[in-house]
Amino acid sequence: LSTVFMGGVIGSGTIESIEKVVNLGSLTSSQDGKYLHKIEMGGIFGQLTEIKDSISFLYNTGSLNLVLESDVQVNLAGIGNIYGSTEEINIRSLTNQGSLSFIYPVGSSLTSLELSQMDVNVSGVLTTDLVDGQIEGLFNMANLNLDLDIIDRISGTLIVKNTNSINLFQSYNTGNINLETKNELEQSQLMISGNVIGTNISFEHLHNEGNITIDINHSTSLSVVNGNLYVFGLFNEISQNQKAVNGYNGGNISILQNPATVLNYN
Repeated sequence: LSTVFMGGVIGSGTIESIEKVVNLGSLTSSQDGKYLHKIEMGGIFGQLTEIKDSISFLYNTGSLNLVLESDVQVNLAGIGNIYGSTEEINIRSLTNQGSLSFIYPVGSSLTSLELSQMDVNVSGVLTTDLVDGQIEGLFNMANLNLDLDIIDRISGTLIVKNTNSINLFQSYNTGNINLETKNELEQSQLMISGNVIGTNISFEHLHNEGNITIDINHSTSLSVVNGNLYVFGLFNEISQNQKAVNGYNGGNISILQNPATVLNYN
């Protein structure tokens, strides 16, 4: 099983600090006939595993294109992904204006089994896992036009998978999230947020001005029983001992369902 790390500046690694870095170039993943188990992809860095000092003033305008021709585990973020840093992170001002898209090679298609085995997380700016610390200033201006049947979680700015505590100050999304189905829905749980997904986060000054539009033209598969489809304008949860202050959602949420489809979502 192979993992690929793709970033406009850094593929993967540990750093002391990174400051005032811009990526203008586009990235396109390619399996080239090989089986890829996992892809970590970001406009500035694919995956950072240790940050000794800080990350500040990063900007991406390059498009990120994920080629899908078999089941794969994906973390796709406009700026990048951070995993397991033992130091508390200190992040300031990350901005994404680059598009994120899925590409299907001509003649290829994903089977129901392949779709059920995928785990795809898409964030307009940043994804963290096993990370604590301070984040100030996340900005996404790109529209996210993607396939609902591929995605497990999608957020306008941030996905936090596991943390003891993150303090998030000033997170703005102005891009629209437009999702539609091209295949049966195999996910038992789908989570869509205009700004943040995660727990154990304190929020202050969250704004979402992008619309969320979900167009469902396919049913859930027979394997989905009592599934859940969650859609949020700002965030999914205020955890115990955390707070949310000065939040604003100005975006519309629209869910369109073809009457001929059957959805086993609560």
